[in-house]
Amino acid sequence: MEDRLAVISCIISNPESVAMVNEKLHLQSSMIIARLGVPCREYGVSVISIVMHGTQNQISSFAGDLGKVDGVKVKSIQVPVADHQPRTDL
Repeated sequence: MEDRLAVISCIISNPESVAMVNEKLHLQSSMIIARLGVPCREYGVSVISIVMHGTQNQISSFAGDLGKVDGVKVKSIQVPVADHQPRTDL
């Protein structure tokens, strides 16, 4: 299966769900390249953006798993990656 690079964005509106989301992120840490978490207290939500590498099935399964947590909305975007070599021409 083709490798992909993905960005997953989560908005967490239930503060009690943050621990569960963090647990799920920890379990998939081998696929996670970067993570940014921002507590938006004035809006009553937390926002997490995750950059990850894996197969389409792995990424979709992970995003779906996050979306099953109470008070968590998830969107993701994926692009195929041809190889694992870092590009130096950017």
